[in-house]
Amino acid sequence: MMPRVFHPHDVLPGDLFSLTGEEGHHFARVLRVREGEELAVATPQATYLGVVERVEPTASQVGVRIHGALPSHESEQQVFVIQGLPKGDKVDAILQKCTEVGFSGLLLMRAQRSVVRLEANKAEAKLQRWQKIAKESASQSQRDRVPSVQYADSPGQVKLFLKSLAASHVLLLDENEHNVGIQTQLRRFAEQGGRVPIVIAVGPEGGWDDSERDWWQNELGAVAVSVGPRILRTETAGVVAVTAALYEFGQLGG
Repeated sequence: MMPRVFHPHDVLPGDLFSLTGEEGHHFARVLRVREGEELAVATPQATYLGVVERVEPTASQVGVRIHGALPSHESEQQVFVIQGLPKGDKVDAILQKCTEVGFSGLLLMRAQRSVVRLEANKAEAKLQRWQKIAKESASQSQRDRVPSVQYADSPGQVKLFLKSLAASHVLLLDENEHNVGIQTQLRRFAEQGGRVPIVIAVGPEGGWDDSERDWWQNELGAVAVSVGPRILRTETAGVVAVTAALYEFGQLGG
């Protein structure tokens, strides 16, 4: 499996750029890449074949020459998760698994039943840590894009997030098994055609309360769906729903 690096700038075949800092250290001192070794270089526009031309271990620098474009590993269907903030390290697990499956991004939000609160003075450090986890998972799973990680501490910020996506396909995961099944609703979305982003809202431990259900459905136009008669943990529900969505839209090898 070809080592992968995420480069923040657009490049063209023939360009030469250097890996420095933490990434330079990782490739020069940990992976110990050699001249002539091939890398996958994921940029905002495409992923390219890169060939190592220079390695300076003492300076933790690696020079990479860009060659032709590589086939995309990204899904054509965007799927985002809005997650009620859970306890402990559950965000880590959600990020790792949803990134591996192929989702596009995570918005964490304060829910009525969220036990923990993300304090303003700690939010930035937490988001940086979670973004790093997303990047590591994207690299491990050979993704071309690193999913975004954001936080909303008010309903207004959730609305702005949905508006930024122009998302009209919003699913509210609810433990009420009498709701329409998630696969049925996803099939309805697919029959409408196009590649409209899908947003899946997952409650924290304890789920959504009645006022939140009303807000999601009446103000945001979400469709309440069930994933069946079994109760899933909050860190499991999003992964299952993302997998179902990508499968329905033919993005899991089908």
